[in-house]
Formats: sequence, C-alpha cells, structure tokens
Amino acid sequence: MERSLAAAVSGINADQTYLDAIGNNIANSDTDGYKQQNVEFSELLTQQVVGGTAPSPPALGGINPAAIGSGVQVAGVAQDQSEGPLVQTAVPSNAAIQGQGFFVVDYNGQQLYTRAGDFSLDAKGELVTPSGGLVQGWSGSTTTGATSPVVVQLGSYKSGTSGPTLQSYSISANGQVVGTYSDGSTAVIATIALASFPNPSGLSDLGNGYYAASPNSGAASVVAPGASGTGTLVGGAVEGSNVNLAQQLTDLVDAQTNYEANTKVVGTTAQVLQSLVQMP
Repeated sequence: MERSLAAAVSGINADQTYLDAIGNNIANSDTDGYKQQNVEFSELLTQQVVGGTAPSPPALGGINPAAIGSGVQVAGVAQDQSEGPLVQTAVPSNAAIQGQGFFVVDYNGQQLYTRAGDFSLDAKGELVTPSGGLVQGWSGSTTTGATSPVVVQLGSYKSGTSGPTLQSYSISANGQVVGTYSDGSTAVIATIALASFPNPSGLSDLGNGYYAASPNSGAASVVAPGASGTGTLVGGAVEGSNVNLAQQLTDLVDAQTNYEANTKVVGTTAQVLQSLVQMP
C-alpha cells in the first residue's frame, strides 16, 4: 500500500515540475531569444520481487525476474537550442544570430552569453543589453585579441577632432558595425564577437536571457560571426522565442491528465487503507 502511495506522490511532484516548465515556456513565448525548456523524467529505483532462474530441463523451465518500481523523478530540464523566428525591428542596434553561437556580454565583470539581440546604445555610445550588459567585440575590423565593449558614438568625428561626423550605422552579416559619416563616406567602427561551445545545451541558464559556461558546456571559443561554425548576423532584427505554443498547450493537457491520475491513486490508496483500519 505504501509503495503505491509513494509512487503517486512522486508522480505528483514530477508533474508539478512539468507544469512549472510549461507555464514558464508559455509566459516567455514572446521573449526575445528565449529557449524552450523540456522536462525529462526517469524511473526511481525498483525493488526486485522475484529473481530470475535458468531452465532446469527436463523438470522446470526458466523464470523471468520481476520487479516493481517506486515512482518517477525529474531527470533533468533540457533546453531546446533550436533557432527562433527572425523578427524584423528596423532598429539599427538590434541584431539576430542566424545559426549557432551566442553574443558575448560583460555583465558587472562576469563574461556571460545571450541569444537576445535587442541591444541599444547608452549615453557613452556603448552597445548594451536591456539589463545593462556590455556587448563585446573588437575595434574596427580586427577579429583577434581580447574583446572590449562595442562603442558607437553618433556625432563623433571620423578622425581626430574635426572632419565628417558619424550620422548612422548598421550591423552587417559578418558582425561589422559600419558607420556612415556626414560626407557620405563609410568605415568599420567595430566588429561584434560571437561565442561557440562544444555543448551549448550544457550552459547554465541564469535567467534574464543570460547563460554562463559550465563544466559540461565546455570552454567558449570567441570568434567573428561566420567563423568556426558560428552563424551570421542580421542587423535591424531580433531572434524571437522558439516556444511552440501548440505543443505547449498539448503538453499542458497531458500534464493535467497525469496529475489527476496520480491524485486518483492517492485517493484510492487512502480508501483501501481506511477500509483496513475499519475492519472488525
């Protein structure tokens, strides 16, 4: 009796985690760069009831082993790293990654990574995330060496303290931030960096669109867009959430059915135990 009760309770707990993940996915169906979470389950330890025996001809045949499980547990919560849809914004500071890779961000001294490209310029001309993280890259067309914050200072001079001033800019597929000056000339101001990992699914999800490297993600390889298997950029666009709402609503019905079935097992077991207590 206690085994059925414990198994049902473990099912209720697992289904609650399942519902939590579904609710979070649905809530973030419009969040730029969000990656869908998928809950994975595994069976708890089983208890062997009967051991297997070999055939003993001609008198006896073999017996298969028999075991009863003790419930279910959440084995993990995997992230679906597939690309989300491309959403055009026409905002020059926005960028979407087409393919593999993550933007590199310095957030309060910590190197983090994100797929959300809804960037903007702050008062210093630094390219930043909505939470103030500094988007990293290289000055000019250089793509080697240490990265630093990408800076685009509108109104600044092309060289020195006089001459044509920066009027506008755009982000190209290879990550170059190309500025257009008041005399019609153009120049590469900076190059945005991307990071790739041996196992992107192993990244630690920190929330707010940020990821951090973990022992199972492997070390980051920071390169220019299009290099070492990384994707290219689309300026004036962002990557939308990859949540499949139809699938999430289907999973919601599945989770609800499982939850109700487990609570039914709890109720039935309680009734049986109550009947045993009331036996004369």
